[in-house]
Amino acid sequence: MTPLNADFVIDTQVVGSPQVDDAQFNRLVQLVCRMTAKPEFGDAWLAMPAFLELLATGDDEGRVRLLGRLLRLLKESGSRLKVLAPLRMLVRAEWGSENTWLWSPSHLEEVVTTAVANGTIEGSLLVELRDEFLGWKVAQKQRFLEQKKEWRGRFRSDPSFAADIERALEGWSSPQAYRECDDIARNLLEDAGQPESALDQAIQAPAKYLCTWMFALMVRLSQFAASIPGDVRQDRFKLFTQVLTPDRNDLTDANIAASGAQCGILITEDPGLQARVKLLHARNLVRLQAFGVDQLDRVWRPPGRRALARGA
Repeated sequence: MTPLNADFVIDTQVVGSPQVDDAQFNRLVQLVCRMTAKPEFGDAWLAMPAFLELLATGDDEGRVRLLGRLLRLLKESGSRLKVLAPLRMLVRAEWGSENTWLWSPSHLEEVVTTAVANGTIEGSLLVELRDEFLGWKVAQKQRFLEQKKEWRGRFRSDPSFAADIERALEGWSSPQAYRECDDIARNLLEDAGQPESALDQAIQAPAKYLCTWMFALMVRLSQFAASIPGDVRQDRFKLFTQVLTPDRNDLTDANIAASGAQCGILITEDPGLQARVKLLHARNLVRLQAFGVDQLDRVWRPPGRRALARGA
C-alpha cells in the first residue's frame, strides 16, 4: 500500500522524547485516534528511523517505557499505525522496482508486547535492529563532523559559496531547487537501479518522486547549515536561523521526513525539522507539512471538511 495525502507520519520525538510527559503523550494518542477514526481519514505511519530511535534511546528501562507508549499507540489506533519501510525501499517503490511501502512484520505488536512484558529487548529481533542503527548513527556523526569542518572552511575562503547559499534560500523554487541537489538524488537513483536519464524524469515530474526529492532537499539544507558559522548565521541569515541551525541528527531527520514524504502531515516537536519542512512546503517543493501536536490538534479537520491553513 502507498501512503496517501490524508495520511500522517509521526516523528520519534513526540513518542519518545524525555521532554514529552505523559499528559502530552495522552494528547498525541487522542489526536492519532481522532485522525484515524474512519478509513477515509487516512492512516498513521512511523518512519523506520523514528522506530529505530526508540530502540536506541537510553537504557533498557527507558526503552521499555517508550516501547510501552508505542504499544499503546498500536492498540488504541486499531492497527491504523504502521511502520514505513526503510528509505531505500521507499525510493525503489517510487520508481517501480519495489512493491511495498510497509515494513510491518506480522508479529511486530507481539515482539513489542514481549519486550515490554520481559522488561528488555535482549534476545529479540529488536536488538539486531537497534545495533545496526547505532552503528549507522556513529558513522554518520563522524562524517558530519568531518564535512562540517570542510564546508565551513570553504564558506570562509570562497565568497561565491556564501552567495550561492543566500540565493538558494531566498529563491528556491522548482525546477532550480531540484537541480541544485541533483547529486544527492542521483545517489539515491543509482541505489534504486535507475539509469542516468531518470534524473531528468524526476526533475520534470517531481510530484511522482516525493521521497527522492524530500531527502535530497533536506540533506542539502543540512549541508548549508553545517557550512555557516554561528556568528555569520545570526548576522547574515536572520530569517533562516532555525533552518540553518545544524544538529547531529540532521541526516536522521532528513530520513524521517523523506520516509513520510508521500503523506500530507509530519507530526514533530523538533523546531529545526519543522522549520525546514515548512520552508520546502512554502516553496511548493514538497507535499508534506509539519506541525506540533497541540498546533495540529487546533487546525486539523477531517479530509474534505476544510483544508489545513498553509503554515498554520
